[in-house]
Amino acid sequence: MVSQFLLNGQWNEAMVRRYVPPLLVPRILSTQIHYQTGVQDIAIWQPNESGIFSCSSAWDLIRQKKDKIIFYSHIWHKQVPFKVSFFLWRTLRNKIPTNDKICSFGVEPASCVCCMSPGLDSSEHIFITAKYGGKKSSTVRVQHMILRDTLQLLKNPALSEFNWAELITAVTRCKQELKISVIKWEKPPKDILNTDGSALNNPGKIGGGGILRDCQGNLVYAFTIPLGIGTNNQAETQAAAHGIYWCVQHG
Repeated sequence: MVSQFLLNGQWNEAMVRRYVPPLLVPRILSTQIHYQTGVQDIAIWQPNESGIFSCSSAWDLIRQKKDKIIFYSHIWHKQVPFKVSFFLWRTLRNKIPTNDKICSFGVEPASCVCCMSPGLDSSEHIFITAKYGGKKSSTVRVQHMILRDTLQLLKNPALSEFNWAELITAVTRCKQELKISVIKWEKPPKDILNTDGSALNNPGKIGGGGILRDCQGNLVYAFTIPLGIGTNNQAETQAAAHGIYWCVQHG
C-alpha cells in the first residue's frame, strides 16, 4: 500500500529507493500525497478521464493511430463473418498467396513441395496431425510453412551445392494421410510428477513448473518458479530437479 511508503505524511525515500526502479524514484518523490488514515489507496490512471485503466487508453499511449478509411467500415462489420472480412482485408492489401505473389519471392509455384523428407520410399507416409480432434488439418497452412522453411534453406550458403533435384524426386514419392489420435492423461499406478521448463530466448529468462498427483489423480503439490537466466535445457532440468527435491524432502 502507498501508506507503507510514507513516514509522518512524507515519502520514506529510503524505502522508495529500495523497491522502486531508479528511473521512477524522482517522479514518485515529486508527487504530493494527501494521506488520510483509514482510507484505502486507489490507483488513478491518468491517461483516462475517469481514472480507470482500460486497454484502449493504454493503446492510445503506445501506438500511432492512422486515419480511418471509410471503406474499411463496410468490411469490418458485425453482420459480416470474420473470415470473410479478413479475406477481403487481405485482398485489398495484396496479401493473398496467389501464384503471382509467390513468384514475387523468387520461387516458382511449381517448385513448392508439400513435405521435406528425403530418402522416403513409396511405402512410407507423411502424417499431418490435427491438434484438436474435431477440426480438419489445413493443408494450405502446412504448405505455406514448408515454403517458408524452404526459402530459409535456399538462403543458407552451406546448402548451395545441395542436390535439390534428388530431394524433390524423393518428395514426389511421398503420400499424405490425415490421422486423428486421441491423447489423454491416464492415472499412473503410483504417484507421478510432471514438470516443464521454458525460455523466452535461448539463452534468456527461464522458468519452470510442475504438478504431482497420486494414483487416484488427486493433486498433491504444484509449483511454478523463476529460474533466472539460462537455456531451455537448463529450465527443463532445474524444474525436474526442484520437483524431485520436494518429493524427497517430504518422503
